[in-house]
Amino acid sequence: MHPDQATGAIVQHAVNLNIPFAVVPCCVFGNLFSGRRRSEDGNVVSSYEDLLQWLCERAPPGSIQSTFLPFVGKSKVLYTAAAACPRSRLDEGGVVAEDAAAICLPCEVDRS
Repeated sequence: MHPDQATGAIVQHAVNLNIPFAVVPCCVFGNLFSGRRRSEDGNVVSSYEDLLQWLCERAPPGSIQSTFLPFVGKSKVLYTAAAACPRSRLDEGGVVAEDAAAICLPCEVDRS
């Protein structure tokens, strides 16, 4: 749920590949990622609210949505809907197909 230091990379990678994602940001890690700057004033991302804004700025305006999940603690999830990512299907080689439609495939269940 909380990807910690990988949060920014997860969001940026998903945006770059135009695939859906969901993350529940938690810790800011301002000292570790001092290069993260708020676009509005250039200040270092140093608070939870700064981090949420910075993550949303990784994608075109309005494409990242948010809601709260029903558990205690940091529970705000940032996500993109599959419809916002029309190229979200990978081919057999793990490459995003140019004309792929967003789909959800069922997980295989090991019944042994």
